Amino acid sequence: MTFTESVKRGSVGWSRYSGRASRSEFWWFFLFATLVRGAFAFIRLVLMPPPIGQGVPMLVLVTLVSLILLVPTIPLEVRRLHDVGRSGWLIVVFYVLFAALIMVSEEWMRLLSRHQETHWQGEILLVLTVFTGVTWVRVISLLASRGGPRPNRYGPASE
Repeated sequence: MTFTESVKRGSVGWSRYSGRASRSEFWWFFLFATLVRGAFAFIRLVLMPPPIGQGVPMLVLVTLVSLILLVPTIPLEVRRLHDVGRSGWLIVVFYVLFAALIMVSEEWMRLLSRHQETHWQGEILLVLTVFTGVTWVRVISLLASRGGPRPNRYGPASE
């Protein structure tokens, strides 16, 4: 599958969680999303350096672009996991762990800035970091794995 086909299919399939997605379909779309995010980061940090690039409108725009790109990425990740015979719920586990890690990190940093006791928050942060890291490595290895050539419970083999 080509870069253009992958971007089109990924953009149109933003609500389709069933079926399978080939490695090329996933990774070409992943490259597209990374390039778009990189372009906006470049604009924000290089072409509009602080304080302009740190303004609310630019942060809103960068966040909005990231969320728009996340919408088709999640179903594509689910279909990619289906191609290797795994449940798409692994992606949900990863995103929940990642969100929890961010929330605990922010709380920990807030407490550190106030010079309050942070011993147990640090331990929770460490555990969440380890679980998130292990889950991330597993997800990436599955997303990079070759799908089965035969139909599986999620549908016929992807192209």
